[in-house]
Amino acid sequence: MLLVPPTLPRLTKQPLMPVKSFSRRVFRFGRTLTMGGWAWIVALSLVGCQKPAEIRQYEVPKPPHRMLGAMVLRGQEAWFFKVTGPREELAQQSDKFQKFMQSVRFAETGGGGPTWDLPDGWKETGASETRFQTIKFKAGDEECELAVSKLPFQSSKADDYLLANLNRWRGQIELSPLLSEELPRETKKVTLAEGTVATLVDLVGTLEPKSPAGKGDMGMGMGRGMFAGPRPELPPDSPPSAPLKFQLPEGWSEGEPARFSKLTFEVRDGKEQVKITVTDLPAQSNPLLDNINRWRGMMQLPPVAEAELAKQLRSIQVGGVSGSYVELSTPAESQKPQTLLGVVAYRGDQAWFVKLQGDTPLASREKSRFEEFVQSLQF
Repeated sequence: MLLVPPTLPRLTKQPLMPVKSFSRRVFRFGRTLTMGGWAWIVALSLVGCQKPAEIRQYEVPKPPHRMLGAMVLRGQEAWFFKVTGPREELAQQSDKFQKFMQSVRFAETGGGGPTWDLPDGWKETGASETRFQTIKFKAGDEECELAVSKLPFQSSKADDYLLANLNRWRGQIELSPLLSEELPRETKKVTLAEGTVATLVDLVGTLEPKSPAGKGDMGMGMGRGMFAGPRPELPPDSPPSAPLKFQLPEGWSEGEPARFSKLTFEVRDGKEQVKITVTDLPAQSNPLLDNINRWRGMMQLPPVAEAELAKQLRSIQVGGVSGSYVELSTPAESQKPQTLLGVVAYRGDQAWFVKLQGDTPLASREKSRFEEFVQSLQF
């Protein structure tokens, strides 16, 4: 039955519809409902009773990546060479990577680290707090970073150490760990320039977005794969230390936190800038000569041998111990001269690094304030 309101709304400035005409239209409307309109009403009611459509999530496939890596176990040192990048483009650099590794040379004495011959298009960009050297090159349209790093090596079972670190790398690109018997099949041995043997790997997987491996670092993050064997022998963790005490020089302001650093400050003067950091790392894996040579590399200077080290340093008190103080500057022909003032102090099982680095004119002006800051530090 169709119900019609007893009083119809009056249309403004429109004459009322004659009763006869209105009845005829109501009859037609009712017949329309009888012939199919009710089906529309039922359909609309069903739609209104349905649950809202669920939001579907789609996972976009991540692009495949390639990792070229090499491990060199030499005495009590383990050297790591690693680069990640797009799969096909980096594959075109694999021959250059192997030739680069075969050119690596370690000095018999001096402890200055390895040297090598760079392929065409490859360029050294300097050391950092965690790298002995960074080498950049193009793989297709993407710039890749080959990281050269070092850890102490004291294991009597070299294969276990290699397997543990290889599985760490595999975890970074979402590959499952290997068993010990699979190690020979998944690696390649090459002989370096002076006879040392390197273990090379060529891995294809998917790089985790937040993995340190994404920028070529040695990659302490373990990823998803973890280990099939024992963990690599990393320096032991030190107990938490008390907050550092110091006197902040005038004009220094807190800077953007730097990786691994306890304190970060900066000074600006127009376009000139210097950055000051205080960092602690395990003493076991940070001998003085290696770090001085790492800083020299950052300033585009050649490494020095152990016998020449004393000539580069002077003493300065820091945190109640005697530290080694070095002042380094980029070569005279540098377009933008840079200076690094660095102090290394060993206290217990920790190595402390206090460093000022930046534009030479401003670094020179801040030198005395830097030295006062160093001497005010209390660990």
